[in-house]
Amino acid sequence: MVYVRHTAGISAFNFDNSTGLMTAAWTNFDHTTVSPPFGLERIAVDPLTQNILTTSGTELIVLKPNGEFDASMDFAETEDLTGLCLGPAAQAGGTDGLVAAHGGDLVVAVKGGSTSNYQYTLSYTNAAGPEVVISDIVPRQWVLNDASSLDGMVDVQSKNKGQGPHAIDWTLPAGTTEATFTVNASTAGKGGKNKTNFFEPTHCGALYLDAGALVFDVTAGEVIFASDPLCLAAVKDPVDFTGAGDHDADGISDHDEACGNAVPTDLCEADTDGDGTDDGLDACPLDPLNEC
Repeated sequence: MVYVRHTAGISAFNFDNSTGLMTAAWTNFDHTTVSPPFGLERIAVDPLTQNILTTSGTELIVLKPNGEFDASMDFAETEDLTGLCLGPAAQAGGTDGLVAAHGGDLVVAVKGGSTSNYQYTLSYTNAAGPEVVISDIVPRQWVLNDASSLDGMVDVQSKNKGQGPHAIDWTLPAGTTEATFTVNASTAGKGGKNKTNFFEPTHCGALYLDAGALVFDVTAGEVIFASDPLCLAAVKDPVDFTGAGDHDADGISDHDEACGNAVPTDLCEADTDGDGTDDGLDACPLDPLNEC
């Protein structure tokens, strides 16, 4: 479907990808409260409901998929609404979406003497049940041992003679409303002829298990859900693998320093910027001049 806005309305057209032709579906939704100079300015389509959202001046307008008026909200205390954006639905029990979850430890040893095994799962829920392809990437720091599900088909493509990165496509047929996918991976070897002197990761910081998965609706031709990337804290000689430990004793947990903070700090150095103040007490932990 193609939506075209004009001064006081929206027109919808069916689009044929094979011929490039458009035919009118419904036209000229007129919103009587719209007045110049705003017009109907921005359009977004909700991938779950297919409702059309548009802005006009200080008003947000919601249309049904057939073009009928559904609802509106007036932000009269603000100036012109300057943006309109749709994001993935918030994840909660029973809510449609894609949720990624760690299968255990949240910490991994830097230059470990042996490989470390980790697991994660992707849980998919969609009451509408369209045919979807769920794509994910396991980074090159990992050897992919297994990627499997009881539902659909799984295809794995690995580069560099199996050393990664590993691209995973999980295809679920129409009618699938719930499914779970499991990935098992182990840290890749580094150094020496046989690459077994030590194992990934090689530095303190964040080590990602995956890149964040995307759910592509085959019929609609668009991404409808996304999961957050799964992050591990890489620590030298870790003792606490839960992520709640504080390896450098700076007052911030290992997992928060590597994965949780808006500004990641060095989880192996108490004073990341070297200004004499530990990260947990430093308002500008990456700026020794404290001018952040």
